[in-house]
Amino acid sequence: MSVWRSLKVGPEELRLDTTLKSGQAFRWKLSAENEWSCAFKGKLITLRQTATSIEYKAYFPTQDINNSSSLSVEKQQQRLKMQEIHEIKGVQGIQGIQEINEHHDDEEEKIHEFLWDYFQLNVNLKGYYNKWSSVDGHFAKIANQFQGIRILRQDPMENLFCFICSTNNNITRITQMIEKLCRKYGKKVYTLNDQEYYDFPVLEKLALPQVENELKQLGFGYRAKYIAQTTKILMEKYLTNEDDNDGSINGSGSGGEQWLHSLRKLDYKEAHEALLQLTGVGPKVADCVCLMSLDKHNAIPVDTHVWQIAKREYGFNSGNKGSKTLTSRAYEAVGNHFRKLFGDYSGWAHSVLFTADLKAFENRQQKKISNISKNGLKTLTAADLVNDNNKRRRRS
Repeated sequence: MSVWRSLKVGPEELRLDTTLKSGQAFRWKLSAENEWSCAFKGKLITLRQTATSIEYKAYFPTQDINNSSSLSVEKQQQRLKMQEIHEIKGVQGIQGIQEINEHHDDEEEKIHEFLWDYFQLNVNLKGYYNKWSSVDGHFAKIANQFQGIRILRQDPMENLFCFICSTNNNITRITQMIEKLCRKYGKKVYTLNDQEYYDFPVLEKLALPQVENELKQLGFGYRAKYIAQTTKILMEKYLTNEDDNDGSINGSGSGGEQWLHSLRKLDYKEAHEALLQLTGVGPKVADCVCLMSLDKHNAIPVDTHVWQIAKREYGFNSGNKGSKTLTSRAYEAVGNHFRKLFGDYSGWAHSVLFTADLKAFENRQQKKISNISKNGLKTLTAADLVNDNNKRRRRS
């Protein structure tokens, strides 16, 4: 386990309790008060929010600490020398602590870089909030209560399969399905506070012939077929691309994953069209993947929820702006409206509007449900809300 380190970013640039519950990613768990944890590539990362920054720490599995294959040849030799010294001194079973710590220092730096990239902290979010508030009165009304909502830059393969599971679904159920998927086919990384954390499965695991039937038994329904067929398509791309690259991207030998990553280099329309060739991927799922993992900041996923916002706040239920139902023409019209209104990062602005309208945050429209204190962000409980209502009655 490492010590807490700071990303040096304030709550106006990133709010964990909102961003991680906004329907973008589905594996972050509340692991302690004001702490969120998720497994990534064999490491468990925990985040917490303070009054002035985001802090993080990492947990390294025992098997990773003891696995000399994860160290360079030079450090393996250093470890052997350290073990020989321990044995000469009659100290048995003591590991090369210094080498391990150096190895973990290297990992810590990689984690810092990973989180900076994952949360896209190079984007000046506060500046964009000011810009969006200046062009849209509705955004201006909600901006103060919904600060720090960022678009995550996720692994494209995980992002793709998560949103294939999102079809006709809600955030709670999607989260449950992804947990089942990881427990069944992912590698266990760590147990923290009696909660188990698993990596997202590698593509080869999802390509096993029994996966579709097993997923059906786990309650995935027709989505099981979508996952199996899309996996097959991606594995075929692996066979096609195998001789064209070194087979290594983020530790994976899958050309299918490489193909997904390569879509980041295409423009929005090309990437969107490419994703539509996959089973279970329609315009909305393609837009989610474009926005949340392929760097297409102007992608606008439009589901029935966003359609209701468009009708209620932006006049899409009357006049010349379209139909009463979400047709393909209406889908395109809503996206174009937000792109014209908010500009290059319109997908980010859209995500704030979407999050602010979720039932999980409905109380924020009337009052703040989270207060920043010196100890961090305190989320008010139901009892806090009841006490506050009682105080209001006494004042009236």
